[in-house]
Amino acid sequence: MASMVPGPLITPDHQGPRVNIAVWVCFVISGLAVTAKVLTKLGRSQRHIRLANLELDDFVLLTSFIFATGQSIAVSQQVSAGLGDHVATFSSKQLQSYEKAGFSSQILYVCTLAAAKIAACLFALHLQPHSRSKLVVNGLLCIIGLWTLVSILGLAFQCKIPYTWTITSSQCFNQSAFWTFVEIFNGLTDLALSAIFCSIVWILQTKTKCMLLCVFAARALIIAPIAFRLVHIYRADISPKSSKWDPSFDETDIAIATAVLMNTSLVLTCVPFLKPLMEALRPGWSTSDVIQGVGYNVMYGKSAISSGQYPIGSVINGRALGIESRTEVITRTENFHLESRSDASSRRLHGPLEV
Repeated sequence: MASMVPGPLITPDHQGPRVNIAVWVCFVISGLAVTAKVLTKLGRSQRHIRLANLELDDFVLLTSFIFATGQSIAVSQQVSAGLGDHVATFSSKQLQSYEKAGFSSQILYVCTLAAAKIAACLFALHLQPHSRSKLVVNGLLCIIGLWTLVSILGLAFQCKIPYTWTITSSQCFNQSAFWTFVEIFNGLTDLALSAIFCSIVWILQTKTKCMLLCVFAARALIIAPIAFRLVHIYRADISPKSSKWDPSFDETDIAIATAVLMNTSLVLTCVPFLKPLMEALRPGWSTSDVIQGVGYNVMYGKSAISSGQYPIGSVINGRALGIESRTEVITRTENFHLESRSDASSRRLHGPLEV
């Protein structure tokens, strides 16, 4: 009998450790991305850490990461309760623990995605886009809020009251169809976010335009893990009345796909703020530029100059008070060579300029 007790090794009939490995590897990767983003915004490379550099989107992203932490813990609890093992070996108490952990992980999963999307929308608003783009972003925020509310309520009451957490019973609605709805809107909102960011970058005329488009379009990559998750959901969609019904074993790949999708969403939200990427895009940026993020430099490095407007919090706004700072900003535009030629001509015709 001792040889039949599940251990830490992965066997054909014991897939729990595989789930734990995938969940925590994905969690660590997203944790590093979130940490890099926050430390970059805090100005870790400067002498002092400034909490004032954190914006609302940073706090929302941290909230999303907290939800992701809870979801990962819930999945690990589900593994301890028998995820990856055959349901035929479960006791009634073990099945109850398995269902409650799975129920919690589903709700925390949606909360994580929603908070990550809201953080991305808030970042888009920080870019100070045109009024039409602001209207689109605000509309998308409303759609995300409605999607979140419907998804959480649907998951909370997917099975008959009072045992709404009995997710493996036959007393629940069509869960595969519901998850299809959730993931379709999940993908559409991410595609909309990607399109919004790309439309903002598209108006720029910079040498790194293609690279910036790739950075902001990367969010569309979320479609791949969404499709991966839906495929495994439908593969595991077997009626409890069937002799092949084995939810605790069949949902192994769903748990892994969920971890990949959830943490990919977090990583893609952090990509525009990763310091090495920003330094590669603009080697001339100073540390204070990096703190503000790609968006501030993209939007205020050129378009603000042409419009003459410097919104509060922009990179240019903090430097526009001095002539030397103005010159530094102008050197980041493609028209620098024209400005330099104009200044040189003025000096030849009128002598040195007095400032």
